[in-house]
Amino acid sequence: MHLLAAHDDGRLRWLGRRTRGRTARLASAAVLLLALGTLAACGSDEPTPTAPGGGSDADTPVGFEAEWAALIEAAQAEGRLVMAGGGGSVNVRQYYEHFGKKYGITTVVSGGNGTATANRMLAEQAAGRFEVDIIHAGNTTIKARLGPRALQPMQPWLVHPEVVDESLWYLGQHKYGDGETKMNFVYAAEVSSAENEGGNMSLWYNTNLVSQEEIDALETPWDLLQDKWIGEFVSFEPTGGSGGTGQLINAWRDEAMGEEWLRAYWIGMQPFISNDLRTIESSLVNGRFHWGYATSVSTFDQLMAQGAPISNKFPKALTFISELTGGGTSRSFTVVKNPPHPNATKLYINWFLSREGQTLMQASLATPFTDCAYVSLREDDIPPGLTCPHEYRQAGVTYTWEPDLDPALENLRFELHDWIGELLGRTR
Repeated sequence: MHLLAAHDDGRLRWLGRRTRGRTARLASAAVLLLALGTLAACGSDEPTPTAPGGGSDADTPVGFEAEWAALIEAAQAEGRLVMAGGGGSVNVRQYYEHFGKKYGITTVVSGGNGTATANRMLAEQAAGRFEVDIIHAGNTTIKARLGPRALQPMQPWLVHPEVVDESLWYLGQHKYGDGETKMNFVYAAEVSSAENEGGNMSLWYNTNLVSQEEIDALETPWDLLQDKWIGEFVSFEPTGGSGGTGQLINAWRDEAMGEEWLRAYWIGMQPFISNDLRTIESSLVNGRFHWGYATSVSTFDQLMAQGAPISNKFPKALTFISELTGGGTSRSFTVVKNPPHPNATKLYINWFLSREGQTLMQASLATPFTDCAYVSLREDDIPPGLTCPHEYRQAGVTYTWEPDLDPALENLRFELHDWIGELLGRTR
């Protein structure tokens, strides 16, 4: 059977689990999910919100319970919530499904190529059609393709005391991937780990074509640039301001790689370049190419777990920059301009960002093919659930953000795109 057939109905079939070191975490998370499910099924349309910091009902701001109950009623009257997203939107589908069951609201979740989703939404809006409420997309798509013409600031939508109080969030503030426009709310981030991975390279290989002996012999990123692998790499289009940009910026600013390595890769290795995620997926899985670098394919983990002959496992990281990895399709969201279901939109945003919603997130694996749940940016002791300790933020440690979320690297992003464009003889 073709390994990509699982995509046909818009979502991957979840076949089996990896269980490495997760038994205790699965048990504790099951208890949390059972508790959340019990609350959702108790038959009450009016939850009692927990005051900031987990205080008593007496600490809840006067009038909020009535406001919350009215919001629930208005959202249920709308009866529907529509989310669109990039390839990783399958990772957040379960949160919307839980919300729909809890409040009796139909949730519609669509995914696919982030750029295609953005272009479709822009075309719909230009025609006067506003069919999407919330979008999950990469930060570059949010800033470079959509922006204020299609989206709106998040702050006016935040009403829940547990959400509005910024002291309950990392560094005492909300994190927005798009900086001052404050549209793309980042709710989760993990400390990147060099554990058994290729570092910050987003590097995958076909295990039928690259031997374990060849993998074991790799010491640095320069070892990838061998004559035998010329023409054997596939990469996402590097000048379009979309997928793979973070990995390219990491290479650009890594002293062991830099401009020299990138020039040797893009010119010397003659990679096949595509902006179609399905093409990249199939070409690596089916053995058309040996390697995938800066591919921006979020489904490789699932395909590997389903038996596809691909891997991103290395004896040691080839290059590594410790940083907070967050945002993207799975860890951030944005409200679309003129959402058709504004009350359901507001209810979902505030429920999901509250302690209850973030507890659900940390108790749920993004897919059964991943080992660690996303780590909330809330700082008020959300139960760990299925998160992994090596991805926790440590007290007293100042972390840099990944390139996609670091405003200081914004100009570097455009400089890099222009440089690669000139290198390849094209303009951004």
